[in-house]
Amino acid sequence: MAIAPGKHLDRDRDAMAREFYARLEAGTAATTRCTACGTTRFPPRARCAACDAATEWVDLPGRGRLHAFTTQERALRFGAPQLLVLVELGDVVVPGVMEGPIEERAIGDEVELVPERVEDLGLSVCRFT
Repeated sequence: MAIAPGKHLDRDRDAMAREFYARLEAGTAATTRCTACGTTRFPPRARCAACDAATEWVDLPGRGRLHAFTTQERALRFGAPQLLVLVELGDVVVPGVMEGPIEERAIGDEVELVPERVEDLGLSVCRFT
C-alpha cells in the first residue's frame, strides 16, 4: 500500500503551518502580524512573541531581495544543484529554493516568488527566480 504524499507532513504541521501552505498553494506567501504591536514575524505564529497578543494574516510581497544563499548538491538522478536561499520579503526573511549557478547570484539581488507544487512532498514550496 502506497503512502499518500505529504501524509506525515500534514499530520505533523500545526494549524499555522497548514494555513501558510494552503495560502502558498493558492499562490500567495503570507505570514502573521501582531494586532497590538504591529510586529511581523516568520514563521507565522498564533500569538506575538513580543507581547503575546493575537496575530492576523498578512500577504507578503511577491518580490524581494536575496539575503543569503548556499548550494545543495543532490544525487545524480535529481539533476543539477539547487540553491537554498533566504529572501527578504517585506519585513521578514523567508527560506526557499532557487536554480543555480551560484556564481551568478549576489546578496541583494532582486528575486520573484513563484510558489511551486512538489508532488513528492504533497505541498508547495517557495521557489524564487
